[in-house]
Amino acid sequence: MKKNFFLVFGILVLFYLNGCSSTYIFSHHPQLSERYYLIKVKKALKKAEKNPTNSEYLFQAQKLLTQYGYAFQLEEAERYLYKNIFLSKKAYENASKSFIKAVEYGKNNLRIFYPEIDKWLLNPKNKKIIFNPKHVAYLYWTAASIGGLIKSSKGAPETIVLFPQIGFLLKQALEINPAWDNGAIFTALISYSMSEYPLTDEKKKNVKTYFDEVIKYSEGKSAAPYVTYAESVSVKAQDREEFIYLLNQALVISYTENDELNLENHISQIRAKWLLSRIDELFY
Repeated sequence: MKKNFFLVFGILVLFYLNGCSSTYIFSHHPQLSERYYLIKVKKALKKAEKNPTNSEYLFQAQKLLTQYGYAFQLEEAERYLYKNIFLSKKAYENASKSFIKAVEYGKNNLRIFYPEIDKWLLNPKNKKIIFNPKHVAYLYWTAASIGGLIKSSKGAPETIVLFPQIGFLLKQALEINPAWDNGAIFTALISYSMSEYPLTDEKKKNVKTYFDEVIKYSEGKSAAPYVTYAESVSVKAQDREEFIYLLNQALVISYTENDELNLENHISQIRAKWLLSRIDELFY
């Protein structure tokens, strides 16, 4: 009990002294970062559970769960995969639980505004919905939650059937506002397109366009597209030189005035370093 008290107290002090910067916690106190983030997640979950029809609470719970799942649980699962298969399996299972809940919150939130969303997700051509431009974030994060669920389940049949929904949600979000969040939708589409079967030459061209677009919208200040392209495209093409170049580009991106972007960049840069450390395993 005392241990937990001092842990929470320490995090609060760090937060106070450093302008409540999540990035500071990640970069200077990595041993506290996951616990700090988990506290945020649990707080958001309590609000969402007590207020199941409150859109903002549902969205915040979904977003934080999804971020936590990707940044900590899936990262841990992948890294353990090469060290301890039992711990890796456990981490994947924990991530899957987070993403199941995140997808549930995301879809429940969309149902508040769009009661026909489940029919639309089966086939948008058969069910027309006019989405509010203010809800682009809801579309994007629901797609991200589904992607995390599929990845954490390692492509289990009951989750892989949801894969088309990622495309429906991302393409709809892109149609509404391609510039949203520094072009983040394009980054997600790179990963989605490279996972979609069959991988045609046209899709490969589209992926290059997506990359160019996100670099334009982010003004080169986002590390995520470089890491995503290197991991999704360069590895498949076995282009070692391009892989190294892109990850090094991600690593030289400096802090901006946008703290959320700084946090995303810091997480992407951690992954970039890990990918570079595995270069001989990825290229043969």
